Amino acid sequence: MTNIHVTVARPLLDTDRVKVEAFLAKKYGEYTVVYHVDDSLLGGIVIFDGEKVYDGSLKSKLDALKTNG
Repeated sequence: MTNIHVTVARPLLDTDRVKVEAFLAKKYGEYTVVYHVDDSLLGGIVIFDGEKVYDGSLKSKLDALKTNG
């Protein structure tokens, strides 16, 4: 079973949580999820599966623009 950490800028609505968990079930099969709230992300979502980080946060996109732009 995979332990997943999901970090968001604001608590998810139930409808959004269902979408996230459907995605996780499709990708990982059996999993456990722990949600974290970090308002410094500004928006978006970060998923950490113990090995890889999938960073779809607004903060990381803005940081990339500063670095590359």
